[in-house]
Amino acid sequence: MYDLKGKVAMVTGAGRQGGIGAAVARRLARDGARVVLADICAPPTNLSHAGCGQWEELAAIAEEIGGLPVRVDVSD
Repeated sequence: MYDLKGKVAMVTGAGRQGGIGAAVARRLARDGARVVLADICAPPTNLSHAGCGQWEELAAIAEEIGGLPVRVDVSD
């Protein structure tokens, strides 16, 4: 366990309930960090690969941990 009180963490790819990004965000929050959860939240048909998060899931995870959800494309 780490003491992350007073720290801010941004986790990309956090928009899937069962995903690694969501798990990392939950752990950071449990350790005291304020967490910004980011995901592209685009329909799979708009991407060359599947597996992106959805806004509803991102917002639900953020609410669960008291984080801030943001829609962002980190490749741009």
